Amino acid sequence: MRSSLALFLFSLWTTLATSAPTPDAESSAVRNSQRVKELQTTWKGIYFADAAKNCDDAQFEKILTTLEQLKELMDASFSSQSDITKTPGWNRFFMSDSNVPADYGWKTAYAWRPYSRPEMVTLAKLGCDSDPDAAASTIATASTPPDYSNVVWFCPLFFSKDPRVPDLRDVPKKRSVKLDTMTSRAYALVHEFFHCKESIKLPLFIGDIKGTIPEKKDEVVMYGSDKAASFAWKYTYQQGKKNWRLNPKVAENADNYAWFFNYNYFYQKFGWTEDSSWGWNMNELKRDDPADKPLFEDTGYVIQESDIHIPPSPTTPSTPMSTGSVPPDPTPTAQMIWVYEWLDLPAKFQSWQITDLPVGEPLNWCGEDSRYMVAAQSINGTDVPNPIPFPSDMDFSTIDYGGQPGYKQCSYKGNSDGPGTFDCPEFTAPVQCGKTPKVRELITCPATPNVVKSYAVSMVICQWGKSNVK
Repeated sequence: MRSSLALFLFSLWTTLATSAPTPDAESSAVRNSQRVKELQTTWKGIYFADAAKNCDDAQFEKILTTLEQLKELMDASFSSQSDITKTPGWNRFFMSDSNVPADYGWKTAYAWRPYSRPEMVTLAKLGCDSDPDAAASTIATASTPPDYSNVVWFCPLFFSKDPRVPDLRDVPKKRSVKLDTMTSRAYALVHEFFHCKESIKLPLFIGDIKGTIPEKKDEVVMYGSDKAASFAWKYTYQQGKKNWRLNPKVAENADNYAWFFNYNYFYQKFGWTEDSSWGWNMNELKRDDPADKPLFEDTGYVIQESDIHIPPSPTTPSTPMSTGSVPPDPTPTAQMIWVYEWLDLPAKFQSWQITDLPVGEPLNWCGEDSRYMVAAQSINGTDVPNPIPFPSDMDFSTIDYGGQPGYKQCSYKGNSDGPGTFDCPEFTAPVQCGKTPKVRELITCPATPNVVKSYAVSMVICQWGKSNVK
């Protein structure tokens, strides 16, 4: 089974690959509202109104050409290999499982479950900005579909004749060691699309990571193919191969995705045959031409490597094992968290909210984490109990809100005294749950213009992994 990270990349490709070819834009059509509607039908989820308004005809046509070439760039990673984890680009920029012990690969230790989300569409607002120092940038907004969940701005450099932003098909043939200089407008665009969190539907925030790599003394932002590859192979430096580990944080760096597609494309186009593994001696190969310099763009999405959370060890149950239950896998890949919530109203409106927050992410209930809610059960009464009890039996097929279809046949068994067990048809046996790390710690969510003030406490966490599934 492919990791869900790989499944996500496949879904992104299929969405773009099934879009119809875009006819050449004609001057009179670019400003025509009907033309914009046609483009938005052709390119599902991409909004062209601002680009049509703010760009001249030549700029607008260049955007459309770049979208076509972005599809071409991605095709190389899927057209000849059904499992993208076996492509040279995956090995270079994510590191293949064959390089690490069996229990430490993407398909085992980090096999994120494919979340049951709406069909992936790229929601981007294409417009023109005036930043002279960047090819393109991404600006997150608070708006949601059917408007825009992220904004991609195209800057003057994108439309220039600068050799760093040519058409994809015009990138000259070079040795793979000079990949860092083989940028294009399509490369810049795919990088930006990966910043659009509400569009790509991964349970991750993909930014531009600032951190450390073996060959650099100080922290650097992971821009460029050399840094992206070194970041992926970070835990192989001066280590015996039996101690090699992949770096799960590359899954949150936009340039690793962009160079993954770029490398696979040129690997096929120029017939490279090299071993795609990364070694730090590669940095000793100097560039032939001093004019060769990589394209770096400023997106404003720089995040510290130290702020990225990776999956921890599972929570140890605080109660004895229930009869017939099994402990969670030592390396959990999915989880459920039970949160008791009530509103700051006379009637209180109390309920259990069940969320499948990704393993490793801290619970931020007042932020965006409620988007992972998969089930809910209302609670009768106007008085909030003190202390908050643990949840009792819940059948996800009959509770108030059953949530995602994948959980309809799941159930929780327990009582008010302590954590119970969680079971789904694909489990080998019910999984023993435990108390959340901050059990009964009060969370206060302030009121907003559209949302009443509320309170919550997390109570139960149920985690599972490979050993718990049939």
